[in-house]
Amino acid sequence: MHIKRLGQVGITVPDVERVAAFYEQIVGLEISERVDGAVFLRCNTEHHCLGLYPGSRRGLHHLGLEVHDQTALESVQKTLTEHRLEPESDEFSHPGIGQSLCYRDPDGNLLEFYEGMQHIDRTLVPRETRPIKFGHITFHTIDMERSLAFYTNLLGFRISDTVDNVVTWIRCNQDHHGIAFLEDGQSKVNHYCLDLADWQAIKVICDHLTRNHVPIIYGPSRHGPGDN
Repeated sequence: MHIKRLGQVGITVPDVERVAAFYEQIVGLEISERVDGAVFLRCNTEHHCLGLYPGSRRGLHHLGLEVHDQTALESVQKTLTEHRLEPESDEFSHPGIGQSLCYRDPDGNLLEFYEGMQHIDRTLVPRETRPIKFGHITFHTIDMERSLAFYTNLLGFRISDTVDNVVTWIRCNQDHHGIAFLEDGQSKVNHYCLDLADWQAIKVICDHLTRNHVPIIYGPSRHGPGDN
């Protein structure tokens, strides 16, 4: 497989500082760096799991896919070039990662392939609770068959589960899924997930959200595929 894991996600938001404060004070992340108006936050020793970029509307900026090494990065580039895909500019701010390159998937989502991420030795400030890593992302897709062909045939993902050919979960490592697709004629993000350590952490963050008047719009619950 070319891809080691889903390492980080970038989103655009109209008010970067307001959103950064939410992720620090409510979600439990910690700011690792500010660059050119963007804010990068971490949940462990790695430089960041989330990047916040200024933009007029909320949306996906990019999805970060970490590859195993330089050879894997070159292999991704070779494979996508052979399929006549053109690289996108990666001149936006992305501190803390190794060499990178960007392409778009069939629905237009920007993918950032990168080799390795900087580790930060500074101890994280204690929080009520915090995620342990970036978990997964779910996309709405215009064409399920086309999206699956791109991620499985070109990038080496494997199908883990599917429900009625409407929802499909795919993986790039031993985790049940890193990406899921909902076919409904749209191209957008449904949600992204930050993994918590255990059920106790879920209970703690639910209480924390309630005390801070943040409504819980779904759950606590689980879906069958992946048992999460």
